[in-house]
Amino acid sequence: MLNRRSLTAMVAMMALGMTQAACGDDEALLNENLVIENVAPMGSVGGQVLTAEDDRPLANAAVNVVTGDFNVSTTTDGSGFFSISEVPASGTVLVLVEGAGMLSAETTKTFTPAAGDYAMSNATLTIGPIGLEPSSGTFALWVYDENGRPAAGHVISLTTSTRWMEYLSGTPVDRGAVTVFATVGSNGLATFTDLPDFWALGGKASDQVVITVPPYDADVDGYFEFPGGVYTYNVLALSNPQPTLLLQTDGNYPSSLSIVASNIAGLEGWNTTTYIPDTIDPVGPITVLFNMPVQQDTLSVEVYAEDGIASFGSSYTLDGRSLTIQFPTALPTDISGAEYNMLISAVAETGDRLLYGGFNAAFFVLDPANTDGVTATVAKEEPGNLLNLTTIVTFSEPVGFGAPGTALSGSNCVLYFGVYNLGPNGTTGDDPGEYGYGSCPFTFSPREPSPEHPAGATLSGYSSTWVFQMPILDGGGTMPSGIPLYLAFDMVSASNRIMRRANGQAVPDIEIATP
Repeated sequence: MLNRRSLTAMVAMMALGMTQAACGDDEALLNENLVIENVAPMGSVGGQVLTAEDDRPLANAAVNVVTGDFNVSTTTDGSGFFSISEVPASGTVLVLVEGAGMLSAETTKTFTPAAGDYAMSNATLTIGPIGLEPSSGTFALWVYDENGRPAAGHVISLTTSTRWMEYLSGTPVDRGAVTVFATVGSNGLATFTDLPDFWALGGKASDQVVITVPPYDADVDGYFEFPGGVYTYNVLALSNPQPTLLLQTDGNYPSSLSIVASNIAGLEGWNTTTYIPDTIDPVGPITVLFNMPVQQDTLSVEVYAEDGIASFGSSYTLDGRSLTIQFPTALPTDISGAEYNMLISAVAETGDRLLYGGFNAAFFVLDPANTDGVTATVAKEEPGNLLNLTTIVTFSEPVGFGAPGTALSGSNCVLYFGVYNLGPNGTTGDDPGEYGYGSCPFTFSPREPSPEHPAGATLSGYSSTWVFQMPILDGGGTMPSGIPLYLAFDMVSASNRIMRRANGQAVPDIEIATP
C-alpha cells in the first residue's frame, strides 16, 4: 500500500528529473532508479460481547479473527471485552464469536483508511457490542395432508430472522439467521430445536420464522399432491404455540422447474449486477436443490471453460430434488481463481404435468495450495502502432466487482502515473499532492470474454484482462516506457466498486511501469 507523502515526494523528484531532461539530459529520467516505500499496515481488532437476553457482559466467549492467512483466537474478559493486535489492516476481517449455550455470531468488517495517510498505521477496528442469543429455543407444529393424515417422514425446514444482535447506538439490531430441519413424526408433529429462545429474549429480537415445505407425495404414486409452500409465523403472537399446517392441493403448481438453493448462487437466478463470486474446490462438490424432484434420465450437466470452448467431465448423484456434482479429475487451476460456466437441464414429472428447466451460471475454482497474491503485467495492444494507445493490463487471476462491463473512472478512478502534466496544456495529471485528490481522467475497463457456450451464459464481472488508453503528454508525444504506473484500488469511493479476487479478498495496490 502506498503512502501519499512518499508518493508526493517521488512525483516531485520525477518532475525535477523531467526538467533536467528538458535541459539536455534526455535519458536522466528513464535511467533513474526509484525506490517506492510499500508499507504493510497493521492494526488491532477489539470489541465487547454481551448476552442478548439481558445485555450483560459475556465472559469467556471464544473470539476468532481471520483475514487472509492471519487466524488468531482469544476469549472475552470479565467485562465481555476482547482485543487482538498485529492484525493485517489491508482487507476484510472475519470475526467469529461463540459462547456456551449460545448461538454463534459471524460478522465481517473492513479497516477504514486514515485521512491523509494512504498506508494505515496502528489502525483500529471496533466490533459491536454484539449480543449472543440463547440457543435453547424450540418450535413445533402439526403437519397433515389434505386427507387429515400425518405427513409422516416428510422433512421440512425452518429459518429465523435473527441469530445474534448488534448494538448500534445502543439499540439492538437483528443480525444473521438460523436454518434447521425437522422430520414429521408418525403423529404429525415436527419439532425444531437449537433456535433462538424467543421467550427468553422477550420480544427484543424478531420472532418471525419461515417454514419451507417441499413437494409432498402423500400416496407415493409419483404424483405430488402438494406442490410445496412457504409459511410465516410470529412465534410470540401465536394463540396456539403448536399450530397446524395442512398440505392442501390448491392448484398453485409451479409452471416450471427451478433451483431454490445451490452453492453456485447464479443458478438460483441472482441478478448479475449484485453477483457475489461462487467458489469451489477443484473437484467440487457443487450442490443443487430443485423445487420438484426431477427424472434421472432427463438430467444433463455440462461444464465449460470461461471462453465456453473447452468442456470438462463431471459425475453426479441425483436423489429426488437434490443434485450433487463432483469432478472425477480436478478442474485446471493453472490460473488461480479460474472461471468456468455450468449448464444444467432437467425435467420434473408430477403425474400428468411435465416441468422443464434450464440453468447456467459462472463459478470459480480456487487452488487451496495457491497462496500467492495478485500480480499484474502491462503491454501495448499494438506495440508497433503509435496511433493505438490502448494498453492491456493482465492480472495473474480474474479480478472484478461483479458488475459485468462496468469500468472504473471518475471518483472510482484507480490509475495514477508518476509524471507531471498529462494531457493537453497540462490540465490533468498527478501534480504534487494531487494523488487521490485531483482530477483523474482515466477509465479502466474489463475485457471479459463472452462465452461461446453454453447458450445464454452471462458474464460474471471478473476478468484477468483490463484495458485503458495511454495518455498523451503535455505538448504532444506518447508516454515513455518505464514510468511508474499505480493501480490504486483503495482509492475508489464506492464500496461496490472495490476490486476483489474470486475468493472475496480485496486486491491490494499494485505498482507496474508503462510499457
